[in-house]
Amino acid sequence: MAELTWTVEAERWLRDIHDFIAQDTPAAAPRTVETLYQKAEILREFPESGCRYWQRPDRHKFGSSREKK
Repeated sequence: MAELTWTVEAERWLRDIHDFIAQDTPAAAPRTVETLYQKAEILREFPESGCRYWQRPDRHKFGSSREKK
């Protein structure tokens, strides 16, 4: 089984997602974050599933359009 490590940044994003959703639907916020954790856990058993970000030609790096200004 592969190792799955949550970065500080990823944990911060999850908290931000939770807080954003909780503003309108408090009961949905923890369920949403739990679902994200569960989906990420699938990677431990199937680390080759999906695609890696850098393998998607239709995606750009975060902030790249802002950096060019």
